[in-house]
Amino acid sequence: MKGLLRKDLQLIWASWPILLMILIGGTAISIYVKEPTMDICFVTLLLVFQTVATVMNDQTSGWYPWELSLPVSRKNMIYEKYILAMLILAFGLILALAIYYGVSAITNIAPDRFSLEINLSILLIFFGCGVAPAILLSFYKKETGPIAMIVAALLPIAIILIIMNTVSDANIKEVFMGIGAISMLIYFTLMFLSPKIVTNWLDRSL
Repeated sequence: MKGLLRKDLQLIWASWPILLMILIGGTAISIYVKEPTMDICFVTLLLVFQTVATVMNDQTSGWYPWELSLPVSRKNMIYEKYILAMLILAFGLILALAIYYGVSAITNIAPDRFSLEINLSILLIFFGCGVAPAILLSFYKKETGPIAMIVAALLPIAIILIIMNTVSDANIKEVFMGIGAISMLIYFTLMFLSPKIVTNWLDRSL
């Protein structure tokens, strides 16, 4: 599994100039609009979605069928993507918080704990209800990659909009934090179920 993690991290690192330009652009926008909290989700999700991109790359490059012949179990091959996403989530969150406090200092806007907790909850919703099913769907067929990316974006957005339109301002933070916790449960549930689901898909295709 370490070899697979290294391969994917190198694959993500290969696109660092593009990622850096997007990060600089996003940071500049947050400074311009004086909204440092937007970096929490923007920066972290930008990096985490690269995990889904690695699955799509495996499918389109022809690596995925060949990967099945390696001395690595299918379960570990699939777990590796979810572990990769969690590692990038941790790194991205540290980077995002550093940028957040930096932008707050530049714009003279004091860090807002309420907005910070809301944005962290939104991040978890995207992670559990967007990234997790997107990783799973990307394993189905290479044609499902774009669909997986759409699911990764639209499903969490739908959940967030429902919360914002149905929950009162007095309770919105608690609801977001609760849904964020549930989203992480969904993430780990899909992570542990994915090997069996993907194996069934592969057996049907043989």
